[in-house]
Amino acid sequence: MFGNKNQNNSEKSFSEREEYNTELLEKILELEVENNEILESLKKSENRANLFRIIYWSFVLSALFGLFYYLKPIFDFIFQNFSIIKNNLYGIVSLSEKLPETNNIKSIIEQIKQ
Repeated sequence: MFGNKNQNNSEKSFSEREEYNTELLEKILELEVENNEILESLKKSENRANLFRIIYWSFVLSALFGLFYYLKPIFDFIFQNFSIIKNNLYGIVSLSEKLPETNNIKSIIEQIKQ
């Protein structure tokens, strides 16, 4: 009798442990499915972000190349005529020294200094 009672208790505890383990496995499976869904959504959002990043940079680079293509004739004109433009700028400076008003202003400044 005594042995039968212990045997029934051990059978109950084994079945209870089996149920408990089954419940734990089911909870783990639910968590795994939920985690898998979260990871898939993260992967999709990362792929979308990469796509938009590629579109963004292609737009920026094409805009820069377009701007360069549009402004290239202006830069070519400036670089080809740089010496002429430089001489004209120096001519303006030398012209201002030749004007009579500048001589008057210089003489007034010299009188003030004394």
